[in-house]
Amino acid sequence: FDSQLGNAILSALIGPLENLAFFGVMFPTIRTIIEKYSDSRLFSVFVGILLVSLIFLGYHSWRYGFNSVAITYILTFGIINLSFAQMFNSMIIPDMVHLTNNLIVGLGLAANIAVSIVI
Repeated sequence: FDSQLGNAILSALIGPLENLAFFGVMFPTIRTIIEKYSDSRLFSVFVGILLVSLIFLGYHSWRYGFNSVAITYILTFGIINLSFAQMFNSMIIPDMVHLTNNLIVGLGLAANIAVSIVI
């Protein structure tokens, strides 16, 4: 979009699509494969959350590069959202968190201020 507001809204709407790919498809797939070979649900959840959070971080590296604050935030954000997805067996809460986060960060960038949400 030509405006920062339009970009903030687009970023907000993309958040749930990222959730679908990373937290709704990739995480259950990796968790199931690990559980099949380890026979441990707890281990598979822990390793799945860690792996998918790292993949989520790698995906976002095109935007944030090697900014240590952003890296820490994105990794934490992935762990929190994956934990919500696992705990509630639903994408509703992670979608709401991701949409809200992206909108607020996008609006913060539009206003030239640094903002982020950490639950």
